Amino acid sequence: MVQHLTDGRAQPAQRELEEKLTQLEKASAKERTSREKVLETLLGSADLLSWVAPCDDVVGEDVLAEHFLQIRNAVRLVLCLAVDEDHGAAVNLNAASTASRLVRTNIALARALGVTAGANSKTVRGGRRGKEPQD
Repeated sequence: MVQHLTDGRAQPAQRELEEKLTQLEKASAKERTSREKVLETLLGSADLLSWVAPCDDVVGEDVLAEHFLQIRNAVRLVLCLAVDEDHGAAVNLNAASTASRLVRTNIALARALGVTAGANSKTVRGGRRGKEPQD
């Protein structure tokens, strides 16, 4: 930490500077803890090496299924950021754009995994409207 100056006039300014530094350190520690919690929740570990080191018994479909779940969680996280009013419009727009790309990626993974195989579309556009007699 910064040492106090012996001059009486500089001490209040020095104390104020030290208080600001302490606040910044606390905020940084809080941010680091929050980031580690998100990484732990989203990716299973805050250890970066565990993300890239493959297991010995890697099965392609298992890896895709894991990515499918991770992207789903990432979409939830980014959508929370997109609707958060504490951030500016630019951050919200970027988060919404990221969420859109993640959703498209998740749909592609679902197709690759066969999650949607055999499922028929139940949307309004997907079905025909029956003819009804006019009154």
